[in-house]
Amino acid sequence: MSKTKLFLQLIIVIIAIFSLSAAIWIMMKVLTVIYPDKYLFVTSVYVMSMLLIALIIGFFIKYLSKSSWHGITWTSVALTCLCAIYIALEFKPMYNIYLPDNFRGEVYLFVTGEDKDQFNIDNLGIANVSLGIGYISRSTYDKGFIPVIMQQGKEIKGRSYSRGTMRGVGFIVRYYHVSVGAKHPGDQTINVGVLYGENHVDTTRILKIKN
Repeated sequence: MSKTKLFLQLIIVIIAIFSLSAAIWIMMKVLTVIYPDKYLFVTSVYVMSMLLIALIIGFFIKYLSKSSWHGITWTSVALTCLCAIYIALEFKPMYNIYLPDNFRGEVYLFVTGEDKDQFNIDNLGIANVSLGIGYISRSTYDKGFIPVIMQQGKEIKGRSYSRGTMRGVGFIVRYYHVSVGAKHPGDQTINVGVLYGENHVDTTRILKIKN
């Protein structure tokens, strides 16, 4: 085999390694939101599955084509394609949510009719847990995003992530919810309807969707 072909195969393998690294980085962000307690394990399962599928496809292509290229080269081609597909399907914008120091509690991001997002969260200190209110545009909510929780200049992991809907008289309000920090015995649950009704939320900014 010529040096040119060997060099080309090396480049293909390097591209596959970079593609896998990018896919793993996105997996870590996406799976943290879906499986906050088990994201490392689930990421490992995803990566091992992707590698196994790429290995099978790669050597199958080599067998059918009777190529002189190494099976690892074809595996790298398959892996690059799988990573590209995953990234295209799963990638979403990432936005930093900035929390005050020692914040431990609930964050609600209410959907507004405005064009801008407000991710700087204040601590309202309701009940015996921290409470933060922020606002996101309808476009950000509808397109989806990956929340990156920042505290004291460092990224921290949320305890749970979810989308919710609050129903009023003739309308609904949408919000994104994140729980942050360890949950202690005796922590009170803050009802989103109470927040809205007791004027903890700037209702003039909220997008009310008729139902």
